[in-house]
Amino acid sequence: ESIAIAIENKDKKRWELWDSRETSAAYFMDQESYKEAAKEFKAALREAERIDYSYFPFLNTITGLLALNEEVDFLPLAALTKEELRQKLDARVERFNDEKFNDEKFKSDCSNDALMALHFQSFARIYRELGDLEAATTNLTKAIQLVQYESTNTNTTANTSTNTAAALTLAEIVELKQTLAELLYEQSRYPEALMYCRQALTMQEQYLGATHFDEIATLELAHDCCQQLGDQAGAEALAGKMKAIDPIAG
Repeated sequence: ESIAIAIENKDKKRWELWDSRETSAAYFMDQESYKEAAKEFKAALREAERIDYSYFPFLNTITGLLALNEEVDFLPLAALTKEELRQKLDARVERFNDEKFNDEKFKSDCSNDALMALHFQSFARIYRELGDLEAATTNLTKAIQLVQYESTNTNTTANTSTNTAAALTLAEIVELKQTLAELLYEQSRYPEALMYCRQALTMQEQYLGATHFDEIATLELAHDCCQQLGDQAGAEALAGKMKAIDPIAG
């Protein structure tokens, strides 16, 4: 993530302070100096919570704190408990969902729906790490909705500023849909998971062709969905596609 976005938002000092604290925390983690790492992570989080024009600082800091929690058993060394981290995440998600957040300042920070999609994708990733698949699903669905809205407006809205993310690539949108399909499958929501698998496959075939190896993972998940749904014909058709790509697949 480039500091250029911080410079454009006239927030270079805060970004550099966050980056410095985050780098120090990572160093202390490598040294297994968890008390010092906790101190630096908490300082980094204070800055990350004030940065709305990029999803990266908050995501990176929270995942670092979760990693710290995995390493230490003694509570004071964990800096923040998982429950406290969940509260931080919930508050940020609520703020991003709040209509009042759509004031002029917010629009200047996050007017592009592709950037908003990245925020909600990052929220989904953290919820998944916390084990809340339902919340992860909700936020990833929101991200996909924003991307779909963005795609309908790319011909009417010009945006060349580094202040907001450029429209996501097809590969990035496929990743969103693949991950949502995985989340739905893990919750035994097989029809919905299969729907997103098919959407991802359609997009993959558009830019990769029908027999690219990168499609195997999506085909395998779609195949598993069909089996769970008792759709043997569908499962066999997908197995055939997998074998056309990789003879030992399936």
